[in-house]
Amino acid sequence: MLITRNIVCRCSGTTEEQISKLVDHGIDDLESLSRATGGCSGCGACDADIMALLARLSPCNAGGNLRGKTVSSASF
Repeated sequence: MLITRNIVCRCSGTTEEQISKLVDHGIDDLESLSRATGGCSGCGACDADIMALLARLSPCNAGGNLRGKTVSSASF
C-alpha cells in the first residue's frame, strides 16, 4: 500500500508512511507505534488521526483498547 509522506504527528514528525511500514512489519498496536515513532506521546492532537490510520491499515485491531483509548473505525 502506497502512503504519502503526510505528517500525522507534528510533535514527533511521524508520517503515514512510517506507520504503514511499521504495520507491514507487524507493529500494529498503538502503544508499540507510539514507542517506535513518538506519535501519540506529546500534546495529544494526533491521537484520533493515528488511531484512525491504524484501524484502516490493520482492521484486525478495530475495537481494541490501547492505552485507555478505544480504536474502532466506527468511532471515526
